[in-house]
Amino acid sequence: MKEMEKISIIGSGVVGTIMGEGFSKVGFPVVFHDIDERKVNALIEKGYRATLNLEEAVLNSDISFICVPTPLSEKRSPHGYRKMDLSFVEKAVREVAKALTKKRELHVIVIKSTVLPTTVEEVVIPILNEYKITNAEVCVNPEFLTEIARTWTNDEQFIKGFFNEDRYVIGEAHPNSKGGDILENIYKKVNEYSKKNTPIERVSWREAAWIKLVANCALASRISYFNNLFEAALKLNIDPHKTAKIVGMDKRIGPYGTIHGKAFGGKCLPKDLEAFLAFLDEKAYVPEMLDATLKVNNYMKEKYGVRE
Repeated sequence: MKEMEKISIIGSGVVGTIMGEGFSKVGFPVVFHDIDERKVNALIEKGYRATLNLEEAVLNSDISFICVPTPLSEKRSPHGYRKMDLSFVEKAVREVAKALTKKRELHVIVIKSTVLPTTVEEVVIPILNEYKITNAEVCVNPEFLTEIARTWTNDEQFIKGFFNEDRYVIGEAHPNSKGGDILENIYKKVNEYSKKNTPIERVSWREAAWIKLVANCALASRISYFNNLFEAALKLNIDPHKTAKIVGMDKRIGPYGTIHGKAFGGKCLPKDLEAFLAFLDEKAYVPEMLDATLKVNNYMKEKYGVRE
């Protein structure tokens, strides 16, 4: 039987911890890395292998999942949208590249962080080339993990955890890449463990990052759609919540976004929406619907507050 791939998690925040714990349950040897000593100690106390030394994590693994944050920066696009801060990704990749100068075997670098469609070509590959790394394969593997806000539903079908994502997306350098094969094999083992048949979709680097951003912006747009009609309903003496609930009974529409009346918040939707708009703005294209989604949400935030 083939030995299980050894996995390192670079960035042990919420996403990194969920991923590492999930892979551990399947049986993969996992080592966590973080620069925060408290996070490392907490993982050690839970029985996991964890280290402050990134090089140690990389050299003791076959595949590294980069799970660092990509917040909004203060830099803005031509129309004023805040751009994505990729400095944490850049730093993590640079440290991984330094470690790989001491390794000959193939190593797969997986960008789990939410990034832009051009991040691999413009950030990751130049760093690997700078360090003359020839033994690495790069994949983009966005996460679709979702907690539920009890303020809008208690229905746990909307929770998306490690074992019940709707699809696994693998972005690779070219079709049938070795890195893509290795990552697909890992998710096949996850499917075997969970007794599920979650689709594994292999696409290009750009397409994988695009899918994540488009998905989050679609969710944001659904909420802003109902919020955009909220005040009109009130002025017409129509209950916006009751009517939206009934609209959502149509399976083509569904209940997501029908609990409205406040702006959407959370760690991902506002950030990814604005960063995606900034990215497209710099490509000289601003989608009107996404711009309106952001404007509606900003209006609702100022007037009615945020639903976390």
